[in-house]
Amino acid sequence: MNEITIEQSLVANVENHQVEPDVSYFPPDDEVEVSQESVIDDLAGAKDALSQYTLQTDNNEARNGPDESAGVAEDAVQEDLLAHGLTPGVSLFPPDTTPEEDEKRLQDLLDEMGLNDTAPTPSVSPASSSTIAQGEAPVSHDKGVDNEDSASTGYSEATCALRDLPIIQVKAGELEKTLASAEHVLADTGDYYSRGDHIVSVRFDPAVSRHHIRELTGQDLVVAFAGLSKWSRFDKRKGEWMAIDPCPRICRLLAESWKGGRLPILNGIVSQPSLRADSTVRSAPGYDPHTRTLGMFDAGGFSIQEHPNRDDAMSALSTLDELLSECAFATQVDRSAALSALLTAAVRPSLPLAPMFHVMAHQPGSGKSFLCQLISALATPTPGSPVAFPRSNDACDKLILSQLMKAPAVVEFDNLTTDLRPFDKLCSALTSEYLEGRQLGHSRTVVVPTKTLFLSSGNNVRPIDDMVRRCICIHLDPGMESPAARVYKRPNLLDEVRRDRIKFIGAALTIVRAWVLAGQPRATSPSLASYSDWSNWCRQPLLWLGQPDPAESVFQGLKEDPSQLLLGRVLAGWHEKHGGAPKMVRDVVNAAVHLDETDDFRDALAEAAGGNESINVRKLGHWLARNEGRIVGTYRLRKAPKTRNAENWQVVESDVSVSSVLPISKPT
Repeated sequence: MNEITIEQSLVANVENHQVEPDVSYFPPDDEVEVSQESVIDDLAGAKDALSQYTLQTDNNEARNGPDESAGVAEDAVQEDLLAHGLTPGVSLFPPDTTPEEDEKRLQDLLDEMGLNDTAPTPSVSPASSSTIAQGEAPVSHDKGVDNEDSASTGYSEATCALRDLPIIQVKAGELEKTLASAEHVLADTGDYYSRGDHIVSVRFDPAVSRHHIRELTGQDLVVAFAGLSKWSRFDKRKGEWMAIDPCPRICRLLAESWKGGRLPILNGIVSQPSLRADSTVRSAPGYDPHTRTLGMFDAGGFSIQEHPNRDDAMSALSTLDELLSECAFATQVDRSAALSALLTAAVRPSLPLAPMFHVMAHQPGSGKSFLCQLISALATPTPGSPVAFPRSNDACDKLILSQLMKAPAVVEFDNLTTDLRPFDKLCSALTSEYLEGRQLGHSRTVVVPTKTLFLSSGNNVRPIDDMVRRCICIHLDPGMESPAARVYKRPNLLDEVRRDRIKFIGAALTIVRAWVLAGQPRATSPSLASYSDWSNWCRQPLLWLGQPDPAESVFQGLKEDPSQLLLGRVLAGWHEKHGGAPKMVRDVVNAAVHLDETDDFRDALAEAAGGNESINVRKLGHWLARNEGRIVGTYRLRKAPKTRNAENWQVVESDVSVSSVLPISKPT
């Protein structure tokens, strides 16, 4: 027969209040609300057990109830009963006492033995705010249950000291329930999130004074669970639940494979008040379920009018424009592009997509890095950490993914020495809300949000090919021989902005809010593909306030793009030499080699085919295939029906051109 301790007998008869099978929780005393009658009923089992204990007068041996063959009670129980003056042969509960007197006598005894304060009577009560749905241990009164289920009510002696933490019970055959229970514990803390199908937490890095997102491994979760919960496994030999360390296998599966959906999704960290998608102001720190971002900022000093008008927006625009007084812009369009960059920095967490901003100049020391730091100051309170622009597609894949996994407010490429090439991952990060890739050092893929502001700078370098439409250029031109020798009127401007950044963020949000509340008036301007939301908040408000179009550089860049210019030369020469007739590539090449060496069409074909003097037919064919359907000026390249199983190409006239979509005059 199993031995029975006082604690086991007391808890074994408490009514089962199960919420979830694998996590046990013992609510604190101030959450227990029970009537006097329910207390007496719950203690009935303890009375039945303890009333059978009597003492022998000769040998002081305790026997377990009237049936002496039932075995000897535990030594600890015997010693406690003897120490508390139970006279031989006298029952703890005399038959002539009332239930109330029995209950008081038992309570006094438990108080003296130090058991009453650690075994509160459970009741149906709301879940504690500090844990998940509390009271989740399986406790059953049903007769015939196995030892494992019945023993869950007596979680060894350590239970008394651990009842402020949930208990995760590891059972064979219940892996899914155990994973769900463990995830439930993490979700209730409010400190763990789901990002890219992995569990992450936010940590502060004192080295750079910045919060960053850290992906947790199975070992990290073992350490985390050690302080958040208690784990147990049933020992069939001892017939009771035994305390264990957090199960590494459960933690590893939770970190790598489990997707229970209890953890909130974290898209990024917000370092200042921001706007939600519906243009309402998010001014409180903490997790925001609307934007799925975590606000890590002090909202003190932040203020924005509830209903700003156009005059308020003009005043806010002057506040931001004053920050740019030290920058030597080449044109007013470049100044407007810089203002747009400041707006983008303030509202980037609320935008699904945003273009990249590239600051360019002719000479070193023109203030490119200064302007990038100024823009970054409205996105993050800490100074940025620029990285070198990658030189290959593979290097870019690794760099972009590793940067986005940390959810930085800004990714800056400083001092470019080559043009902004259209690497795959960079292009995807600028036109997709999420980016998928293989994590460096792991044989698995991750999916991360792209809510990051991308900046770059360089001398006489510019975006090319597919990067042209994804990048807004800001041209600086101090107009002097040695720009680095300039004397700035406000040399400590960056420190001022970082100190009062909440003020400037409020100005940026005022401009956007005023435009929204004014009915979102839209100026006539060409559409910028993929960036409609950005245009609404960071382009149209400036046009509404009388500024030049900040995206004008995109359309001008399309005309000046080297690849676009080369295609225009090929199409114009092709149409001049062959008209609209379909031609095989080798026929065009054979005709071009007989042209004069100064003929531009011959040079254009050679450049398109690899840049050698001799024109490679195969390379030229690949180049034409990559440019099929593109329009430059009034010409368009098309694929014609095959001849003798060879591709035919033709150049036809088109009514649509890049120049036809360029802004003609300043919007009002």
